[in-house]
Amino acid sequence: MHQPPVHFTYRLLSYLVSAIIAGQPLLPAVGAVITPQNGAGMDKAANGVPVVNIATPNGAGISHNRFTDYNVGKEGLILNNATGKLNPTQLGGLIQNNPNLKAGGEAKGIINEVTGGNRSLLQGYTEVAGKAANVMVANPYGITCDGCGFINTPHATLTPGRPVMNADGSLQALEVTEGSITINGAG
Repeated sequence: MHQPPVHFTYRLLSYLVSAIIAGQPLLPAVGAVITPQNGAGMDKAANGVPVVNIATPNGAGISHNRFTDYNVGKEGLILNNATGKLNPTQLGGLIQNNPNLKAGGEAKGIINEVTGGNRSLLQGYTEVAGKAANVMVANPYGITCDGCGFINTPHATLTPGRPVMNADGSLQALEVTEGSITINGAG
């Protein structure tokens, strides 16, 4: 029996659809992009959960971290405010101390400011390791929360603005000109 030849366009389309379907499981990993710019450093817990070693706090106790991109994947994210040798976390088990901090010099507040041009997607929990601290995620292009939450954080703020700091390092105001906060699906 003779079968008609498969047109090249249909064959190419089938390969593209297969590649898209195969790549779907990788999308949550793409969402876990964090690109620190100052003082903050990236690490991973033993189970693979990303850890941000926050920048040294200023005189007002604020750790001001700047990121080109800031997204939290479903596995979560740990903000390391710990000075002990080994520190228990709910998301990542035991993690080491933050080399940017000294005992007694933990942050009271952590500002994660996005300076790049992309919206943030928060799909998992953000945990403060060590001493509890207030957390602010500031992105003038907006933030989408779809399954986000906070652990060991007395107060959390999501803002589509830019923090304005006083000379002493404390937060003076939030400058909001555009962007939005969106709560989707899993909240």
